[in-house]
Amino acid sequence: MGKRRGGPVRARKPRGRAGSVGRLRLGLLPVAAQAEPLAIHYLERRIERPTPLNNEDPIPNDEGLKGAELGLKYSNATGRFVSLTFTLGSRVVGPDEDLRAAFRALGETPRFVVLNVPAEDVLALADMPEAKGTVFLNVGAPDSRLREADC
Repeated sequence: MGKRRGGPVRARKPRGRAGSVGRLRLGLLPVAAQAEPLAIHYLERRIERPTPLNNEDPIPNDEGLKGAELGLKYSNATGRFVSLTFTLGSRVVGPDEDLRAAFRALGETPRFVVLNVPAEDVLALADMPEAKGTVFLNVGAPDSRLREADC
């Protein structure tokens, strides 16, 4: 509380109708309209992985996809507060399959695509004309060149 001529300054609570009307207005604010779900796609190329140093716990075959599903669950939980929902589409291709065809099958742009693929595949997808307007999130390629010269 600050000092004022004649005594301390006190915050006044709204009384009577003014206070009730103010609280009622806050309660009647329109809830944000439910937006269309935002589609997130997960695209993975299965590759041979080296044996981990600690081979007591094997790496699951669907580790990346399970991580994407868990991320979707958390995003939907927090998105409820701002009326956002997310969907997850996933495609997993083998070592010799066409990743570009899998990308084309995802649908129209703009879109968000989580990539669990080698760096060469990230660059090949980013160079496609169909990828214009696409946000790629690289989760599989540790190559620093993707954050530097080839960004």
